Amino acid sequence: MKNSYSKKINLSFIGNIRINFYGISSEIIKIYEKELEFERQKSMKHLGVIADVLESSNHSRYEYLMLQCFLIDVIENTYKGTPNAIGSIKIDGKEYFGNSLIKTWFLLSNFGHTFKTIGDEKALLLFTNERRGFKSELINSIDDKDLKDYALNVIDSFDYPNFHHILTLWRINKKIKSVTKKKQIIKIYKLFLLGKTTTRVNQTKLELLKHLAYYAREIAIISIDGHNTHIPFTINPLSTLMSVDVYESKLKNKSVFNVLDPLVSVLINEVYLNKEVLTKQKEYELNSLNFIKSLPAKKKNYREILEKAFDKGLRESDDIELTHFFRFKIKENNIKRKSILNEYRNIQTVKRKCNPVEASLDFNPKTNEKVYDFFIDKKFKKNNLPIFIFNICQILENQIKETVNNEIKQYERLISGLTEELKEKITSESEIDEIIQNSLGFLGSDVLEKINKKILPAFRALLSSIITYFLDSKFTFEITDTNVPYNLVGIKLNDLKFNNINSNIKKALTFETNKDRQFEIKQIEKMIPKEYDGYIICSMCRINIYDFSKSPNERLVTDIDSVIIKISKSDLIIEFNETKNVKRNRENVAKKDLNDYFVKTLNKNAIGYRNKPVKGFGAKIRLKINAT
Repeated sequence: MKNSYSKKINLSFIGNIRINFYGISSEIIKIYEKELEFERQKSMKHLGVIADVLESSNHSRYEYLMLQCFLIDVIENTYKGTPNAIGSIKIDGKEYFGNSLIKTWFLLSNFGHTFKTIGDEKALLLFTNERRGFKSELINSIDDKDLKDYALNVIDSFDYPNFHHILTLWRINKKIKSVTKKKQIIKIYKLFLLGKTTTRVNQTKLELLKHLAYYAREIAIISIDGHNTHIPFTINPLSTLMSVDVYESKLKNKSVFNVLDPLVSVLINEVYLNKEVLTKQKEYELNSLNFIKSLPAKKKNYREILEKAFDKGLRESDDIELTHFFRFKIKENNIKRKSILNEYRNIQTVKRKCNPVEASLDFNPKTNEKVYDFFIDKKFKKNNLPIFIFNICQILENQIKETVNNEIKQYERLISGLTEELKEKITSESEIDEIIQNSLGFLGSDVLEKINKKILPAFRALLSSIITYFLDSKFTFEITDTNVPYNLVGIKLNDLKFNNINSNIKKALTFETNKDRQFEIKQIEKMIPKEYDGYIICSMCRINIYDFSKSPNERLVTDIDSVIIKISKSDLIIEFNETKNVKRNRENVAKKDLNDYFVKTLNKNAIGYRNKPVKGFGAKIRLKINAT
């Protein structure tokens, strides 16, 4: 029986490489050969659905796996006798080569990836949370209590980037018949997934090996995914490995990840979270989910579902076709993974009384950003738009409520501690009350600042998405920004007593000295209703519309002075405003301007618009869509 294996592969950006497997990693290679796993991974695109969108990213999972393993060989040969030397490690008294152990982790990790990676894995994870029997199929395949708890946590927190580890554990249980070998492999994989366990092991050495594994994995991701997706940067994996000691210094609190993490973050944002990519990913996920939910709830079917996911992927049809509509991001200092599944479920309220829409939630772990995306499907009609936008606004308002509640809880803790401390130093209750009241005065300004930073940009992004829905695709628009001491975009909420539109207008009129600009703002002031049952988004930004098919000096088609959007459960009203500060016929001049230039940039969704005068100021293109 062979105890070592050698693999030769050509990687386009490195050349011919050879990787050796010995020790425990050679045992995993035997499993790979028995299950034809190398052939499976050669047929798999490493980036799954992403490769269907970004056609140049067609490298295989096999190439990615081999690159990871090759980098471990390079590390071992480069850093012998240094603090980053791989060496060996004893686990429960048995010695393992560090090189072989790390390669085993890589082999096992990739063993659990499905044919379309995240596309299949997200569908399976959602199915796991919906179908108790399927969840039992996965959990019951894990004998180790700690790993069972780990798996439950991954499922319950919608931790889809780590779901493939659970699938690996399921495959190990199904594919390895020897109980002794199975226990040995599980023990080794457990060290990678959980770190500290009841296993006797040198924890410091283990952490070094895991650190090197993460390091090699990150370099492999940046180099192979970055190279093949043609993002504006990439790295040379070999030269990066050679310089690791320059960036690694525990005494100086330096880590090579300080250099690599920003690069991974760009890759996540530009490739993995690309809007077109996530649209296709969501389509695949939903079509797959519809297929597996149509099957009878039987143990035999659950196993067939998993085997199908590994073999050729789950999607059976393309019934669902989506178009990306809107995205917003929220940065959290500490993303609570437990709340991700609840948040995913909460944003599904966008479908309330509006079925032909979808929502997804993703995150960038390097920047702690949550990414919310909303889609419309091919059955979506214009009359669905009011309810759809209203539901999105409710989701955004709930984010504001959460921000306010979190700030109040934080202040309550601070005030409680401050009160106790003051009582020890001050006897006068009136003095204590005065200090507390002054402290509470900061709460309002702090909350407002958080709302302005976290949520208001989302309403501005929603404004852009709504405009895009009505603009002909041959045109591009730009919402211009100017450096002014007031918010150019204001909102009025539905439930919370929050309305910064009028205060923005007053600040603008105080600040602006240009008579034409003042006149534009006064038109907005006239058009804002004093009472409205719903949401209002008011933009004082000038919107420039371009046709980039023309020469540079002819690209600007027209501009719009301001936009007011009113959103209720019954209708959606959009008003594009044109102000004319001229002596005569302001309304007619503005109407002609809108008709000659702006109207020609609209698409068929704007059919039914009205070109209406605004007495004393100019005119507006008014779109009103009634809900079905």
